[in-house]
Amino acid sequence: KLLRHNFGASLKSYHDIKGQFDIVYSIEALIHSTDFGRTLRIWSRRLNTGGLVVVIDDFIAKDAA
Repeated sequence: KLLRHNFGASLKSYHDIKGQFDIVYSIEALIHSTDFGRTLRIWSRRLNTGGLVVVIDDFIAKDAA
């Protein structure tokens, strides 16, 4: 049984996120952020209690390592 859920996508900015979420996920996108730490902090603040940030990136930027 699929639980009640909402889905939204935003292509504007990594940092201009409105609302609260149970899950924030990124597929092959975080690598393009100019500031990984800032992006993850902002995403984490938008989580409901017990929420998750899920990142799927197969590539690592040279300067991120």
